[in-house]
Amino acid sequence: MSMSHLPSRIENRLLKLCRHQENSPIPSLTGVVNDRFVIKNCRKCRPWSYEEGVAFKAIFTDGSCKNHGLSPDELEELGLEPHARYGVAASPSMEEDWQVSRFIDDEVDPCNRRTSQRAELLGVLAGLEMFMTLDMDERLYGEREDFGWVICTDSECVVKGITKYYSAWRANGWMKLNSDTPPADLDLFHELDATLRSIEECGISVGLGIPRQHNQLAHKLATRGSSLQVQVNIGKRGACLRRLLSDIDDCQKWSYIDDVLSSVPWYGRDSQLYRSRIDSLKTQVERTIESLDELEELFKGWTPRQEGKILERKIYWLKCDRFLIVANRAVPPLEQKGRTLTPLSKEL
Repeated sequence: MSMSHLPSRIENRLLKLCRHQENSPIPSLTGVVNDRFVIKNCRKCRPWSYEEGVAFKAIFTDGSCKNHGLSPDELEELGLEPHARYGVAASPSMEEDWQVSRFIDDEVDPCNRRTSQRAELLGVLAGLEMFMTLDMDERLYGEREDFGWVICTDSECVVKGITKYYSAWRANGWMKLNSDTPPADLDLFHELDATLRSIEECGISVGLGIPRQHNQLAHKLATRGSSLQVQVNIGKRGACLRRLLSDIDDCQKWSYIDDVLSSVPWYGRDSQLYRSRIDSLKTQVERTIESLDELEELFKGWTPRQEGKILERKIYWLKCDRFLIVANRAVPPLEQKGRTLTPLSKEL
C-alpha cells in the first residue's frame, strides 16, 4: 500500500487520519456503537473490514479558561475569576459517568495560574481516566473489545507537546529547544506521559488529535461547566459547608438539595407546588440543555409575592447530574433558621 493510501492509524501517540477522512464530514469520521463514540473505519481504505465499522474507541475532551494566565493576586486586584473548566464525553448519552464537565479549582489543580493549555491537559487526563474506568467495567462484564483508544482533542499545543516535543525536552534537560526555560505546564505533560505509558504497557495503543470541527460536544461541555458550587452557612455551628453536588453520592443528593432549599423563604410554604415544577424541569433538561435566558422565560410569572411586592428573581443553578433546580430568593437575602443561600459564582 502506498504512503498516500495508508488507513487511519496511531503513530507515536498521534492519530493520523487517512487522506479520505482528514476533511470528511462528521458522520463519515465519528459514530456511535453500543452508545459509545468511535472513530469509523474508512470505507475506501478498508472496505473489507467495514462490517463492524470501528477503527478506534473515542473520547472527546476540551478545556477553556477565561481571564487566561492571570495569577490569583492579579485576578483579585481586577475583580475577576479564572472560570477554567474542562469537558469530557465518551457517549452522546448524558449519563454522568459518560459526560463530565468540571470547574477547575485548587482541588483539581493546585497551580496558581489558570490557562487554556492547563485546562486542555486536565481534560485529556480526565478523558484517559474515563477510558480506564470504562475499560475496567467492560473487562468485569466480559464486554471488552480490542480497539485502540483515541483522545479527541483539538489542542495543537497538547498534541504536539506529547507526541513531538516531549522527547526533545527530555534530551534537552527538560528545557525548551534553543532555550534555557522549561516548557509551560511540564508537570502535567509528565503526568500525561506516565499515564499513557501505563496504558500502553497493557497493550493498548492510544492516540491524540481530531479536526476542530469534530470536537464541538466536548467544547460545549468545557465552556458551560456542570457543577455549580453552592455555599450554605449554618448559623448554629458558624461553619461554611462548600460542596460540589457532582461529588455527592446519589443517595444523598436530594437530601442535600432539600437542605439548601430549606433556606429559601418560599420553599417551605409551597414545597409541593415547586417540587412538581422542579421535577418537570428535570425532565425537560434531560432532553436538552437550556440556556439561562430560556430558563428565565420558562419561569416568568412564577415569582412568589410577599406583602404585595414581587420579590426580585434570582436564578441559582444547582447542577445535580443532568438537571437543574431553579430557586428564587428575595433581595436583600432573607435568613431562615440561621441559614443563608449564597451562590459562589454567578455563571458557570
